[in-house]
Amino acid sequence: MKEGKPLLGPPAEGRVLSQIWRYSLALVFVGLAFGIRSLLDPWLAPYAPFIIFIPSIIIVAWSGGVGPALLAILTTFLLTQYFLPHPPARPSAYLVAELTHIVTALIVVGLVNAVRKRENAMARSHEALRQNEELLRLATEGAKLELWNWVVATDILECPSFPHLGLPTDRPVTFSDYLTFVDREDRGRLKTEMANCLQEHREFNVQFRVRWLDGSVHWRHSRGRPYYVNDRPIRVIGMSMDITERKQAEQSLQEAKSALATHARRLEQRVTLRTNELQRSLKDMESFCYTIAHDLRAPLRSITGFAHSLAEDYLPQLGEAGRDFCQRIIRSADRMNQLISDLLAYGRLTNRQLPMQFLDLNAEVEKVLERAAPQIEETAAQVQVDKPLPTVCGDGPVLDQVLENLITNAVKFVPPGTRPLVHIFARHSRKRVRLCIEDNGIGIPPEYREKIFLPFERLHTPEAYPGTGIGLAIVQRGVEKMGGQVRVESAPGRGSRFWIDLPGKCRSD
Repeated sequence: MKEGKPLLGPPAEGRVLSQIWRYSLALVFVGLAFGIRSLLDPWLAPYAPFIIFIPSIIIVAWSGGVGPALLAILTTFLLTQYFLPHPPARPSAYLVAELTHIVTALIVVGLVNAVRKRENAMARSHEALRQNEELLRLATEGAKLELWNWVVATDILECPSFPHLGLPTDRPVTFSDYLTFVDREDRGRLKTEMANCLQEHREFNVQFRVRWLDGSVHWRHSRGRPYYVNDRPIRVIGMSMDITERKQAEQSLQEAKSALATHARRLEQRVTLRTNELQRSLKDMESFCYTIAHDLRAPLRSITGFAHSLAEDYLPQLGEAGRDFCQRIIRSADRMNQLISDLLAYGRLTNRQLPMQFLDLNAEVEKVLERAAPQIEETAAQVQVDKPLPTVCGDGPVLDQVLENLITNAVKFVPPGTRPLVHIFARHSRKRVRLCIEDNGIGIPPEYREKIFLPFERLHTPEAYPGTGIGLAIVQRGVEKMGGQVRVESAPGRGSRFWIDLPGKCRSD
């Protein structure tokens, strides 16, 4: 920052000097008037010593203001009293004349001061008007606005955009002349809007197109307000804005929307076509799976039947190794048959839309426990159910299959020599129901908690824990088809807690 005098110094000093100069000017003019009066004394009447000072007082009042003018009046009075000759007689008349001159001077000072203030006010008003006009010009240029004025009686229109249209600038242009450059489709609407504006005493607001001299088409947004005298329209003053770029952007956006809508329709048609093809493929695959299952089960039944006949009719001749082989054949065939059944069940869950309804968990759990009673009795398992259980929204057969797989797994996957303990309970919220099945089994390592829900993912050999490896995959797929989810909390040697989260209310509610 550059060094300089204090910011408040020069203005204060300037004001003091200005005051000294104005008051000094008053004394100078009074002194000049006194010199002139002294020179003209032989020709002036002794009763008019004050008259010659009036012009100097007027000049001082106009140039210096009231203070210097009052100083000039006081100085004049003192000079006339002490330095000019008085009339020899009638001092009272002389005093009245002097007082009259002083009052006249004061009145003149007041009038001059009033005129001076009015002139200063008008000068300030003109300067403020000039500044406002400049600000308005800058604002309109920055916002790309144009001010226009239409005189109704003469139809004369004033607008800065006439050079762009090719209209003359050396003679008045009418509103009718301007209409010839408005697009044909917008011309009638513009005239109607202007007529309604004048008739209904409301603002004029319309968008229209004009064609410039170079042939380009430009969009205008014009707004105006009519002015009336004795309910008779005199003029309409308004502003116009070039909105060509905005209209082009809107048109581009509309074209993009149309193209996007067309693309979306085509994509939807393709999706519908692919969906129909996929549904036909799924139906064909389902029919193929059932055919394969039927064709596989026929030889399995033959193998199982021959193995049973061999064990019953030729058991003494088979020996120990033969009997073991025969039992292995039977177990393998049964496991193969169960695998086919599980695969078909998994496929049905994949392709099927489930009918959802309210289900009583108490009844569903009881049915599953009745079917699993032989396995429960064989292992001496203890099953505890915390009743009452809430209702859920789901599919009865699928929920039964899910519960059966989870309960039989809880009874099956326990360490050798351990009595299975199964605890079934539910936690109910306003919209969801979480059914938990806890056991004291072998547990699941953390890295396998997600993998166990994949088809054919086994943690143990079939000899240690029989099964097909699809049971938990069926559980997950069935729960997800019913709008829920299944998770497991477990640690090796500390049992597991499987929970299924199902909706408490159906969508129709």
